[in-house]
Amino acid sequence: MRTPSQSSDVSPDQPVYRILRPRVVPLDQIHSSDLPRDRLDLPGQAGSAEMQALKASLSQRGQRVPVTVSRDQQGRYQLVSGWRRLAALQQLAEEQGLADPMITARLTGIGAARMELYIDMVESNLLHQGLSFGEMAQLALTASADPALSDLGVGEVVTRLYGTLPKMKRSYIRRFVYLLQVLGDGLRFPHKISRNQGVAVSRQLRNNPETAEDLRQSLSQCPNETTQSAVFAQYLLSTRVRTPQKTQPERRFHLGKTHVTGRMGECVIRRDTDFSRIDTAVLSRAIQAFERILQNG
Repeated sequence: MRTPSQSSDVSPDQPVYRILRPRVVPLDQIHSSDLPRDRLDLPGQAGSAEMQALKASLSQRGQRVPVTVSRDQQGRYQLVSGWRRLAALQQLAEEQGLADPMITARLTGIGAARMELYIDMVESNLLHQGLSFGEMAQLALTASADPALSDLGVGEVVTRLYGTLPKMKRSYIRRFVYLLQVLGDGLRFPHKISRNQGVAVSRQLRNNPETAEDLRQSLSQCPNETTQSAVFAQYLLSTRVRTPQKTQPERRFHLGKTHVTGRMGECVIRRDTDFSRIDTAVLSRAIQAFERILQNG
């Protein structure tokens, strides 16, 4: 296994594996102000039952999995991945009145590319906790606005951040990106949107962009995710009802007293004649001649 300093003879197509050696550092030296978190409801996470279970495990067994940190331009440790472990240790230190709490951290490569730090954070949660489509889309939007990634569009950011995910799942993330772009701050609970509902609403917004403002106003008044889901359901129902069916191209012309309309798979002939009184044999010969001319020109 090679470290970055040993990689000079590695071809560009070969992966370079980083060995991140753990170190024990004071807890208050770990900052989380550099990278935006991929979790949207951090207060909810901090007070969740899962957090209580993690604290109990850390209290009984100690910290078995290090957090990952990087160095910022001021030389401070900045959290890359492991926010839940960091928050749990901070809560334990406060609750137990620890004077000098410590934390085990792995320092990622000095000067690591900015995108690599985002990927490290994302992959940690994808593997251990899972992220909602709303959270993945929001992180892609935030990362694309990072000055260090200004040369990348949000579509490319999605590709790089979530490159290990199936292509279809990345397509869903892009649908959610569009959803968040259009609805903006009106969307109060993006992390609670189900995949199917989010994809359907995104599609309808693309087809009916004039409906975005009304939907945004309705969503901004939602007190919880249940109401938000109900607003989306009503929106989907209303847009499906009023979305016009695509009209088929057609050709119309007159031939004497006969009016002809031609469409895909259909030819309508109208004239002031009671076709029910015409002998079947006569109609058959007319249709046969019609088909012969269509085939032979």
